Amino acid sequence: MSPHRGLPSSHGLARRFSGDRSVNSARAVVGAGCLMTLVVCSGCSADAPSVVTVYGDPDSTKLEVGVDTCNRHPVVDAEETTEEIRLIVTADAPEDDEGDCRDGDDVTLEAPLGDRIVVDDSTDEQVEVAPLED
Repeated sequence: MSPHRGLPSSHGLARRFSGDRSVNSARAVVGAGCLMTLVVCSGCSADAPSVVTVYGDPDSTKLEVGVDTCNRHPVVDAEETTEEIRLIVTADAPEDDEGDCRDGDDVTLEAPLGDRIVVDDSTDEQVEVAPLED
């Protein structure tokens, strides 16, 4: 029992730690700021940019790759096997996420695309290849 008229001792601790409203307000502001950052950044991934579109033709060694890097100067590299082409996207650290988040890069393959599948390395998922437009 606490010295506060028969109340359990945990009541005094709760009052002591919850009594500073400015600390609780600061915690709420920091928490809201973290949540807002997560929501805003969900459109453009700073850690692992992903492939959004791929254009190519089976008899061509050129792929046009669209990525979601939000003006971060992407570079797309390809690791090729006889069965798949794995696209690896790297980009600069984000500076300004305003405007269009779709960027692109061209990849020159060692061999024509053929019937190989294309995989986004960041998601490990197959990406559909649309025909190149003239």
